Amino acid sequence: MDQGWKAVQDAKETLKGKRLGEEAKRVAADAVLGKKFQETVTASCQAVGAEALAALNTQGYYVKDGFLGHEACAFMRAESEALKAAGELKRGESTRWDSMKQEVETYQKENVLTMQIQGGSNYVKSPRLVEYVVEITKGISRAMNSANGSPLLLTSHQTNKLAVCLGEGSEYSKHYDNSGALDRRKLTILYYMNPNWALEQGGMFRAFADKASPEYFVDIEPLADRFLCFWSDELVHGVQPSYANSPNLHRYALTVWLVAAEGVEIKKDEEAERAHFASVAAQDSTPVASSAVREIKG
Repeated sequence: MDQGWKAVQDAKETLKGKRLGEEAKRVAADAVLGKKFQETVTASCQAVGAEALAALNTQGYYVKDGFLGHEACAFMRAESEALKAAGELKRGESTRWDSMKQEVETYQKENVLTMQIQGGSNYVKSPRLVEYVVEITKGISRAMNSANGSPLLLTSHQTNKLAVCLGEGSEYSKHYDNSGALDRRKLTILYYMNPNWALEQGGMFRAFADKASPEYFVDIEPLADRFLCFWSDELVHGVQPSYANSPNLHRYALTVWLVAAEGVEIKKDEEAERAHFASVAAQDSTPVASSAVREIKG
């Protein structure tokens, strides 16, 4: 064999071995980082369980700042931005009441992109986001079940959505998260990843905490590392228009919905529905109206 050719092949093998070694080191380092991150999420869940349940039962929502810490939040924001850059997030869909047709219609939202975080072969695309979803599902359900003294939430069931508002007035009109009928979602958990948020950017979460008074609300800023949870079947809420137009300011939020344990009631407050959704609730004489309010997602 020509000595020159052999030298080239030897060099290729050396580089290949070096790359494999570097990759092995990277994988090992990421495993350590992932374990630390998972432990952080678990500990954070344990710390807020009783406090969160008490707030939910008195005011309908709970807020915790500094939930995971700056570093963990930064990792999750970076992965979210990378998913967006890779085209993984698609234009979001929602539902609204069509007063002309007197029915709920599906439509594409302006300047809102969404996706579901999934594990398996997709894990490598966003390992911290996947780990967060898994650990928050187990951690919050267990912590709140313990505080409740009986099963309240399933520890193994969830659905989730990563969403980014691109500004230009993107918003969510007020709605319930739980769609009624067979929907067993009981608790909504939001985690915000917006380190550069400022008041003029908008995009605040609006909680209509008084069920019978649409004019009363609480606005909650989507600050980085802020944890917010509320009863999916009880709190009327929305998102105010976002004007965070540049990529470094875009409004990122990861929502995880936890499912009610067997025997736990999914509540429906017709008085609150009439107060907040008068134009829809007025159609109570029609067969579809009783579920229409719950199908509206803003």
